[in-house]
Amino acid sequence: MSLNQKNALTRLKKFDFSGLFTQELGWDWDRAGSSNLPIRIEESEFLLKAIAHKQGFVAYHCPTPNGCNFPDHATRMKIDRKVTQHKREHIIIFTSPDQKHQIWQWVRRKPGQPVSARTVEYTNGQSGEAIIQ
Repeated sequence: MSLNQKNALTRLKKFDFSGLFTQELGWDWDRAGSSNLPIRIEESEFLLKAIAHKQGFVAYHCPTPNGCNFPDHATRMKIDRKVTQHKREHIIIFTSPDQKHQIWQWVRRKPGQPVSARTVEYTNGQSGEAIIQ
């Protein structure tokens, strides 16, 4: 499947993650049982929604709850550790309540090495090329 970059960028800018993964990237729709994953970090509860999966790798969307601050790096890493208990291989897309900001986070795990978080940020008005690539 060849990527239609224009369509992918349009879906990214519209926060249409399901369409981006399933229609543009060729991932499979989420299956029942992993759709919603509630994660509690201190006083905040985040509800991660499984968007799609590909060969055991799951893409989650984590919208910031209304009234909560966008999660900082430390909070995002705590969320990731809890998600890892359910699905080892995953990517999490964090979004702001106003849908103007996204952080795509993937944690690289190699045996015998410390975990390494990879993040790419997107804010409305940016091209989005870095994420699509």
